[in-house]
Amino acid sequence: MPHHRKQVCFYAPVPDKSYFHYNEFYNVDRRILEDLGFEVTLENSLAGLCLRPDLWFIWWWTRAAPWTLRAQVTGSPLVITGVFNLDLPLPPSGFRFRPMWQQMLIRSTLRTASANVFVSRQEYERMTSLFSITRPSYIPLTVDTSLYQPGDRDREPLVVTVAWMEGDNSLRKGVPQVLQIFSQLRKRMPSARLVIAGERGSAFASLEKLAAELNCADAIDFPGRISTEDKIRLLQRASLYLQPAIFEGFGVAVAEAMSCGVPVLTSPAGALPELVGDSNLTIALEDSARWLEASVQLMQDRELWKERSRSGRERIEREFSYERRLEGLRSLFRDLRVL
Repeated sequence: MPHHRKQVCFYAPVPDKSYFHYNEFYNVDRRILEDLGFEVTLENSLAGLCLRPDLWFIWWWTRAAPWTLRAQVTGSPLVITGVFNLDLPLPPSGFRFRPMWQQMLIRSTLRTASANVFVSRQEYERMTSLFSITRPSYIPLTVDTSLYQPGDRDREPLVVTVAWMEGDNSLRKGVPQVLQIFSQLRKRMPSARLVIAGERGSAFASLEKLAAELNCADAIDFPGRISTEDKIRLLQRASLYLQPAIFEGFGVAVAEAMSCGVPVLTSPAGALPELVGDSNLTIALEDSARWLEASVQLMQDRELWKERSRSGRERIEREFSYERRLEGLRSLFRDLRVL
């Protein structure tokens, strides 16, 4: 008799289903579910509510309420993961800026889900100290280090950041600050170039205008949404990854850069300190002079560059490997009796 593969409905509120493969945090979880032996149905609309899977796997508490209700009807376990954005200081995405009815609905999903998986220790500890949560766990996001590798390319005087340029996301990622830092860096290093990769959303026009106002637009490339292969090649060419973020619930793009051996300068916001550890440098957002000096130093001091490159790669291999999240989810699914 053929072995029955259990069914999982994987939902995320993405514009189209290609994002399940393009966004690395979705793509990794999709692969993990398949590697654990599930037959995965990808859903980006409420049409998936008509299914009767063995497991519901939902990204984001903000959209989970209809799915928790459906799970109660079908009797199948439901797992929610993602970033709760409890401490995000920007409206409308930050939890504190949502209307009270939304907050109550979102909080209800923490209780009605079968399990809640947080991707940073910082948010896990904050959430479990404040809310009633059913089966909370900390299972960090990961990078496939067999794919995201340093490579053997010669590094260029190239600065990179990756961000979806939509709404408040470019502000959260600190893209305007990247442009400010780069405009000063280029005065010290005229050969430096900047690539800001990521989908050109509603914030793109203002970023392009800012680049022109800072007189550095001729040294900046906005390639838009790029493939995983092109992103890896870009990171393998880069000498520096900049992300002066206002908030990060994990920092997948930072982890990808570290895995590709790119030294990172970022801020001590959200989960970023636990991600980079002492392998790379976190700098206070308001310390603009230090951002510039650290950028110049990393671009010019080859021994420091090699040390940061090596230690960043080793930290991702040690703490945030693909296998770690796979084994964490395997253990959880066994507890839920779906494996």
